[in-house]
Amino acid sequence: MSHTIYATTAIVSFTAVVLLSAQFSSRADPPSRPAETTPVEAASSALDAGHSQSRCRYAERRAEYQLRKGLRREERLVAAFNDAGRLLVDRRAAFGVGHWTTVYGYPSTGRCYTLKCDGVELDFLGLSRFEPTFRSGDPEEEDAHCARMMRFGPNWWKSLTHYLVNQSFGNATWEDAVVIAGYPVSSGLWLLKTTRAEAANAGAARIHNARGMEE
Repeated sequence: MSHTIYATTAIVSFTAVVLLSAQFSSRADPPSRPAETTPVEAASSALDAGHSQSRCRYAERRAEYQLRKGLRREERLVAAFNDAGRLLVDRRAAFGVGHWTTVYGYPSTGRCYTLKCDGVELDFLGLSRFEPTFRSGDPEEEDAHCARMMRFGPNWWKSLTHYLVNQSFGNATWEDAVVIAGYPVSSGLWLLKTTRAEAANAGAARIHNARGMEE
């Protein structure tokens, strides 16, 4: 009997200890709560988000501006090429800036031929070394001219505009200086100094077709 009482008392005491331990543990470790954000941190996060959106909008506006700028430049280039093409479409030979004269050919099959020539090649093609030569209105005669050009391996293009577009890419500008010197047999110095634009308009390349200083 006494043993039963002692066992029951021990069980009750153990249960009480367990309950008290659980109660103290719940008081010592309250349930965790999510971290609260202070007003300063919230304002900083909102400001960062606003800056990110502003940067995105700025990048979009800049990309749109660059696109419009490129389209406007392309329109100007196309207009310039068309104007140049109308001026050159009737030319068979054009004197430019450098040491070469550009000869054009328009076969009846389409496309456009271009050939950089010196004075000797111009003579072979039957073209003047100093005066502009114009395109023939006879398709057969133009085909014969193109056949003569083929002996020198001309470049061919889909159109004259394609050739002008290809020639437009480079580091040179129309304001670059052009200097050409000549030394007459008698004495002295003959000097031409101008810009690429003025030299092109004047056809200064014909100077290089001369076969002697006097000419």
